[in-house]
Amino acid sequence: MDELLLLLGEKIRTVREARGLSQEELAEMANINRSRISNIETGKINITINTLVSILNALEIHYADLFNFNEQIKTSDIKEKKYLLEIQYLLLKDRSLEEINYIVESTKLFIQTIDTKNKHIKNSQER
Repeated sequence: MDELLLLLGEKIRTVREARGLSQEELAEMANINRSRISNIETGKINITINTLVSILNALEIHYADLFNFNEQIKTSDIKEKKYLLEIQYLLLKDRSLEEINYIVESTKLFIQTIDTKNKHIKNSQER
């Protein structure tokens, strides 16, 4: 079996499980039969680009996340993010649109600050 097929299959299975989906549910969402999903997750078959796109859309992930093997997606991380986003939703759902827009813009600036800081750290480590 090809190592890339195994890695992709493992990543797809990890994300599917983190989303709380069965193989049957993913198959239905991606319009693929369940046995094909099973074979993809175990690296037993080659996957077409069209099939991959269908799975990515069903799982709501970007292809770059799927092919990033340096950081293996952990089921616990995805569940934690989902939980934290649900908390954020609960905190914001009764706020006005103006307040939510302000919070979103503040969050964007905060993330830019973090990204800039991380870039500086990475650059200094490369020297």
